[in-house]
Amino acid sequence: MLLKNLRISLRNLLRNKLFSAIGIFGFASGFSICLIIGLYVYSELAVDKYSGNYNRIFRLVDAKNNKSDLDYRLHDVLKEKYPVIEKTCPLEIQNSMNADVYTDNSSIYIQGLITTTNDFFEIFAIDVRESISQKPFADSNSSILTKSAAKKIFGDRNPLGKRLKVSHMETTVSAIIADFPANSSIDGNILLNSENSGYRLNSNFANDEIFNTTTHYILLNNAYEHSELEKSINETIASYNKQVKEIALQPLSDIYLK
Repeated sequence: MLLKNLRISLRNLLRNKLFSAIGIFGFASGFSICLIIGLYVYSELAVDKYSGNYNRIFRLVDAKNNKSDLDYRLHDVLKEKYPVIEKTCPLEIQNSMNADVYTDNSSIYIQGLITTTNDFFEIFAIDVRESISQKPFADSNSSILTKSAAKKIFGDRNPLGKRLKVSHMETTVSAIIADFPANSSIDGNILLNSENSGYRLNSNFANDEIFNTTTHYILLNNAYEHSELEKSINETIASYNKQVKEIALQPLSDIYLK
């Protein structure tokens, strides 16, 4: 019975070749477009979800001014005053910044600088390929290269322990990390330790003082609701920061799409 129906279908297709071709082409095109749209939507929804901690990672936002560039000094406050925060890191990204990078033998332009601290690598589960110490940043003068940046700058030579001058900043390469995933909204080629105040990339002026600004990310304790922490921070933030009146905690998964 099945074979008979198949023969009839083939006979009809051959009898009406033009309409059959139009129908097959239309179905194939529609199916392909749906597949492409589905893959695109999936890739967009997967951004920043490469870390198993993504649902516990939040960015601090100035709720009144809708911006995330906050006083760098909040980093110490978050670490010391709120025990429900497992880890916190400042993160300043300058993707469009072209830096003159010098080694003992050559110089090159590299785009994409990041300043942060060692907790960044644990919060975002960064793949550290090689390191000269237990932590990626061996000390405050350390720099870290992605694998592709290390190849561009040093070729086949081992970059670990080598001196590297990034613009005016003298550093020593202490680790190599994997390139950031394609589905990451965080990207860069050279990472600098922001515990060194000379490596901080942003500054601002307010209330008659100059201070560094950065984005702050936190990894929240698994058993704690972020709305409770948000409330707790807003009850005390005024005593720590003159510029911010109200803080909001934005989930990492919301940043790219929202």
